Amino acid sequence: AWHKLTDYDKAIADYDKAIDLNPEFTNAYYNRGLAWHKLTDYDKAIADYDKAIDLNPEFTNAYYNRGLAWHKLTDYDKAIADYDKAVVLNPEFTNAYYNRGLAYYYRGKYENAIADYDKAILLKSDYKEAFLGRGLVWYYKNDFAKAIADYDKAIEIDDNYIIAYNNRGLAWHKLTDYDKA
Repeated sequence: AWHKLTDYDKAIADYDKAIDLNPEFTNAYYNRGLAWHKLTDYDKAIADYDKAIDLNPEFTNAYYNRGLAWHKLTDYDKAIADYDKAVVLNPEFTNAYYNRGLAYYYRGKYENAIADYDKAILLKSDYKEAFLGRGLVWYYKNDFAKAIADYDKAIEIDDNYIIAYNNRGLAWHKLTDYDKA
């Protein structure tokens, strides 16, 4: 497929042709949405995800990727609504919990973010980004010990996880343990 080769313009042209031949071809809209997404044209991506969802209201990945596009446009409420639908359709959708947690974090809804990071970690115990995200929430809640514990876990999973080291240093600094920082 063209979208795997990174020639998104050619991919879009092929999806256009597929849609011309069959306007009910759900996957063509979805895949064209992915191509628009890669080209950072999130409005066009959303329009194609919308059409894919209209044609198949149970299309979990279309909700998820539309949520990612809304997230890029910083419309976190719409992103959360799409992640909500994705996890209803697939309660094991780890990335949807993680990304919804991130959207909640940006909205300042820290308890919701923690709950989603917890669920993502429950489903995937080595999800370093979820530990990092939860650590950020603990940090902003001024619970630096819990933040450090999550950063420790992220580093245990990936000992080259630079941002986890940085954030852990910031947390140690807040606790005035400058040697550890």
